Amino acid sequence: SQNLNLKAAYTHSFTRPEPDDVVPHRTEKEDKIDWGNPNLIYPLAKNTDLFVEYFGTNNTVLRGGFFYKRIDDFIFSLEAKAEDDTIKLGIPANGNNQPRVKKAENGNVATIMGPKY
Repeated sequence: SQNLNLKAAYTHSFTRPEPDDVVPHRTEKEDKIDWGNPNLIYPLAKNTDLFVEYFGTNNTVLRGGFFYKRIDDFIFSLEAKAEDDTIKLGIPANGNNQPRVKKAENGNVATIMGPKY
């Protein structure tokens, strides 16, 4: 109808890792080690958007929509003590002063969805 407007979109997009996360490096600061990860994969997002607008009388407009996003190989920051089993980097423990290691890693799949106004 003339008063109803429907919109739909399906897109793919990717995100580049932060340069500091992907460049192979090891930076030590007091009790923390930042570790670059050259094996990071660029995350790929698949986005679906649906939107409806209704134009009523007296200049009234009702709008609403829905979005869904799936991100493959999302990037997250992993931080743990050097001797933790979650990261095996070969960093020797220094008594009780074990350094914390921070490293960017890829996750599997993340999804988010919700309303749009």
